[in-house]
This record gives sequence, structure tokens and C-alpha cells, in this order.
Amino acid sequence: MARSRRRLLPALLGAGAVALLSNGCASTLGYATPCSVWVSMDNADQQGTIINIDHQYSQANPSSYDVSQAQHLASDYCADPFANVDTIGGMLDSRPS
Repeated sequence: MARSRRRLLPALLGAGAVALLSNGCASTLGYATPCSVWVSMDNADQQGTIINIDHQYSQANPSSYDVSQAQHLASDYCADPFANVDTIGGMLDSRPS
């Protein structure tokens, strides 16, 4: 049992490192990515974030046109976000707090 735990930790750390490197700085927060983070990303990281969002919700690979359109919409929104809702999703949570 102890032997398998010793093997599991390096495997998990390695998988996490590969995931981080493959996503660059793309946000895995999806629509909850803050606009302050979005505007600080370069083009590739913004596209990676859009692809992550699409994978979170539809499990499909978006076309480059769809990624580009979503990237432009998120950038436009972050230029003038709704008051008190500074995320690229821009939707208020209707659940009571």
C-alpha cells in the first residue's frame, strides 16, 4: 500500500504539470474568469480559455472561427463589464446568498 502511494504522488504531480504546460496561462475558471485576468492574457491564452469553456460545457472542439468570435465578445464585454460582475460570463448569480 505504501509503495503504491509513493508512485501515485509523482504521477499526480506530473499530470498536473503537463496540464498546466498544455494550457499555458489559459484560465480554467471558464466563464468565471475575471476581466482583469482576461485583459492581461495574450492571444493564445485567451483562445485557450475559450476552448476550455467550450470543453466544460459541450465537450466539442470549437472551430477557429467560433473561438475568434467568442474571444472578441469576451474582450468587448471586458472593455465595459456590468457593474459588480467583472467576469467574462457577465451573468449575475440568481441564487440567494
